[in-house]
Amino acid sequence: MTFSSAVPSPSSGNNVWNIGTLAAGGNHHTITITVTVKSPLANGTVIHNVVSIDSTETDPVEDTEDTTVGSAPVLHITKGDSPDPVQAGGTLTYTIEYWNSGNADATGVVITETYDSNVSYGQ
Repeated sequence: MTFSSAVPSPSSGNNVWNIGTLAAGGNHHTITITVTVKSPLANGTVIHNVVSIDSTETDPVEDTEDTTVGSAPVLHITKGDSPDPVQAGGTLTYTIEYWNSGNADATGVVITETYDSNVSYGQ
């Protein structure tokens, strides 16, 4: 995980906020932190994050947040032809484009072209 930003900005490094005096009364305050998760990560990886608060008068208090990573390949394929229409006896060219827009590698990828019975493939 890589630190991206926080509001308010940390007092020290990328993970320490020196609050000073926190007034009694229960008013809630917020720190918003943005991080970038490493990629690729195995699907189901759990990111375990711990935050703590402490003061001169108290023992530390912690809270944890576990976040499950969803990683999966997302395969796409498109096919075009040229010319269209084609003349009987003419040459028809197919162009196949394929890609993975997911956040994990796809392994063992196989592309299979099925030809219509009205065309012949010759080398």
